[in-house]
Amino acid sequence: MAEWRDPDVMARIGAVLDGSRTWTEAKRALKAAYDGVLDAAGWHAALEAWQDRAVRRLADRDLSEELRHWAEGGRYQDHLQGFDALPPRLLVKEAKRRHWFTRSLASGGALVSPPGGGPLALPPSPV
Repeated sequence: MAEWRDPDVMARIGAVLDGSRTWTEAKRALKAAYDGVLDAAGWHAALEAWQDRAVRRLADRDLSEELRHWAEGGRYQDHLQGFDALPPRLLVKEAKRRHWFTRSLASGGALVSPPGGGPLALPPSPV
């Protein structure tokens, strides 16, 4: 079987990721199709690729709501998507990509001002 870094295999993995709404769904589909092909680095790359696709699919309003969850002290356990929730660092990175006002804080957290909303102070990491 081909290695996961093979361009054809990567393209097929990308198609699986594009069709998955959650990481759990993507992981299940990848495990069924590529069990034994993905090593630890492959699984990590697949997770990062799925997260990148998922965060870019968010509408501005949804990105603001996700950021607000973390800014209000939310945790993965409290999130509607649980541990499938996108991590705050990726949400902040996406806000920067969209040219929203963002600042890194000395605490390790971030300040983000979504369009039409007030500033959101995110803690260094979720609990």
